[in-house]
Amino acid sequence: MNCFFQRWLPASGISRLVPRITLAATVILTLLICNVAAFAESTEQPPLPELPIYLTEPFSNITDRQTYSDATQLQKLLAKYDYKLTSVQQTGKVPPVFSIDVPLNLESLPTQQKTNTFIRLLLPNVLKVNDAIENTRAEILRMQTKSANNEPLSAEESDWLAAQYKIGGIADGNFTELLAQVDSIPVAMVLAQGIEESGWGTSYFAIQGNAFFGQHRSGEEGKYLTSKSGVKVAAFRSIYHSVASYVHNLNTNAAYAGLREMRAELRQDEKPVTGSKMLEGLIDYSSSGESYVKNLQSIINYHKLDAYDAARLSSSQQQVLLSSSRSATKGPNEQMPTRR
Repeated sequence: MNCFFQRWLPASGISRLVPRITLAATVILTLLICNVAAFAESTEQPPLPELPIYLTEPFSNITDRQTYSDATQLQKLLAKYDYKLTSVQQTGKVPPVFSIDVPLNLESLPTQQKTNTFIRLLLPNVLKVNDAIENTRAEILRMQTKSANNEPLSAEESDWLAAQYKIGGIADGNFTELLAQVDSIPVAMVLAQGIEESGWGTSYFAIQGNAFFGQHRSGEEGKYLTSKSGVKVAAFRSIYHSVASYVHNLNTNAAYAGLREMRAELRQDEKPVTGSKMLEGLIDYSSSGESYVKNLQSIINYHKLDAYDAARLSSSQQQVLLSSSRSATKGPNEQMPTRR
């Protein structure tokens, strides 16, 4: 190399060129290291998902938070964020506007406004819960594929999968049963039950405890409210947690094994899983039995709730969190479930 440079450059030129070559090499090496580090960071696996029943702070990343004092102010906020059911029905996109609770005076609104507002409060929370479940389900399917191809799971994946089996009380390795439990619930069915069980969000239990599905308190865990007849009804810190608990109940309780089998068959046959088709699985949800199911079907039909089964949260809008002014004084004082 010295011979080459000496042929074209005098000695003084070579002495000036060497430091420049060294500097250039240093810059190139630095850029190479940065690119390798960036690539490693970009390929780093994100944390494995949690089932919604165990997400204590599902809205921790939302920065736009608004407080309302009553139902009228809530309606104005929903309008501010262009949240209209007519738009949802046309586009299938739901603005990610989440509410922690319902206003005290929802009952004071005209009937059409009351029903419209309640659906808008419940719908985004239902979709967010279902999204979390579908993310968990996707991971289980991915690990099932790896196992079928005799690819070893990482230590983190193995621990996570074992936890999912434990949550459902399922024997390790039984992917079929696990996938039957980790699945979303049709939106129309959730809305219909929320409407029926909470009186469009106007019942004492809905207002004071975010109890929209008539779930009875079990064991000694959690917050509860007591009815006049002495029945303890589970209460929750938010609408989201109420929906998450309800969905978890349908997905794991032995009383709804038929519902899960029906859903699994529809999945296997590649047929849509709709609220109307799944209602028969709720025959044991109420002592009214068949009459209860028929009433839910009437609610779905009259309010055209099946139109929301294919709805999805919009990813092009900023997430917003709404809460009543009383939320700040109530505080989340119920315990969240712990893994069994």
